[in-house]
Amino acid sequence: MHRQQDRTRLALDTKTEERLRKNRLALDAIFDSIIFLSQQGLALRGHTDDKSNLFNVMRLLSQHNDEVHDWLYVRGKAKWLGHDLQNEILGMVADKVRQSVVSSVKDAKYFAVIADETTDVSRKEQVSVCVRYVTEKFEIYEAFLGFFETANTDALTLCGIIENGVIACGLDLKNCVGQSYDGAANMRGCISGVQQRMKIIYPKMLYVMHYRQIATRKRLCQCLQVL
Repeated sequence: MHRQQDRTRLALDTKTEERLRKNRLALDAIFDSIIFLSQQGLALRGHTDDKSNLFNVMRLLSQHNDEVHDWLYVRGKAKWLGHDLQNEILGMVADKVRQSVVSSVKDAKYFAVIADETTDVSRKEQVSVCVRYVTEKFEIYEAFLGFFETANTDALTLCGIIENGVIACGLDLKNCVGQSYDGAANMRGCISGVQQRMKIIYPKMLYVMHYRQIATRKRLCQCLQVL
């Protein structure tokens, strides 16, 4: 009786381990597909799920991998390809990338902040925050930290968003020696603009206008001179 129970338990354990192995392989394929599409700047979703880039990449992988094929076509409805799970995986990957960026910035110690605001397709105002730093080998890097939604674009609100966003990523603004924004009055204002508000709190943050803004203005002046 005991031997029969042991054999049954062993068979169940073996079957469970095999199921877990296949689940891990399928999950690895999902992660790899999402990371690949993200690195290529391609959308994961389509007009329908079966026409999405993610599903079609998984379909391609299934032609060369039996576990992925079974996951897509033999398994039941739960395939871990839902929109919420895609967003969760993207969030996990983004956090990992952000941690790597922050680690590199901390190694360099000093950095500058670059920020700009724009309206996305859903008409929500988003503030993009980046950092620029120099390594011990004098290599210059610019890295994206994240998008931060804002309801207002006044200087006080944007100043708080930039400050809180950088601090939330784990960086110390006392080591920030520069700030760069566009030429809008709420950003570059020398009395109550974002750059002045930040400089009052963190005196080392030297303000420099976006290079593109400077280049555009120079080009405009050249055109006016020709006219």
